[in-house]
Amino acid sequence: GRQTHYSAQLGALAPLMDWTRYMAGFWESRFDDLEDLLQRMDQ
Repeated sequence: GRQTHYSAQLGALAPLMDWTRYMAGFWESRFDDLEDLLQRMDQ
């Protein structure tokens, strides 16, 4: 059978990687804030 090989230009993925890191930090912060709020509500 035929085989097709693809390659990615890793430099072109840099904006996606930056955005993913940013969003991961954003959501981590949001969940930390939610956890703090829920703990205060339990008191």
